[in-house]
Amino acid sequence: LGFLPNAASNSTPFFANLVKSGTLASNIFSFYMTRGGVDGSELYLGCVNSEKYTGEITYHPVVMFTEDGQPFEWGILSAGLSYESSQGRTSRRSNRKTWISKAIPATIDSGTTFIYVPNEIAKELYDQVKQLSAASEEWDEGVYAFPCSSADDMGTISFGFGDKQYAINPRDFNAGPESE
Repeated sequence: LGFLPNAASNSTPFFANLVKSGTLASNIFSFYMTRGGVDGSELYLGCVNSEKYTGEITYHPVVMFTEDGQPFEWGILSAGLSYESSQGRTSRRSNRKTWISKAIPATIDSGTTFIYVPNEIAKELYDQVKQLSAASEEWDEGVYAFPCSSADDMGTISFGFGDKQYAINPRDFNAGPESE
């Protein structure tokens, strides 16, 4: 579902071929993702399944291009991110919401579970979260760790896109133990 400039095979990707052939009802795709390894995730080509979501769908333009103007990744522009402590227990500061207002290119990628932001933004955000520290050296720079037992008390991190903020479930910040 990626773009040709980012295709390891140097071949036109599957979805681009579908678009080019004109066989789709609409040139879109959508996902329904289950949680916790449960069967039932679904990919829709050419449509969305309105039974799998509530509210309105918000569209954002792709902003990550090659030098010659081809789309490179499913990158959209984030308006920033925020952290709100959980009942004041986890913030190094008082119970308040911190908003980091900076345009950040955000890659929306169904093929990874990680969220990448510039290191300085990650540090500014994670300085707000109690019990958080830089991960061990076996992880890359800018990766942070926290005790798995404190995930439910971590608070709420949200990303802004357009005029909406999308909260991330604290369980999704748990990538497992740093080392076995």
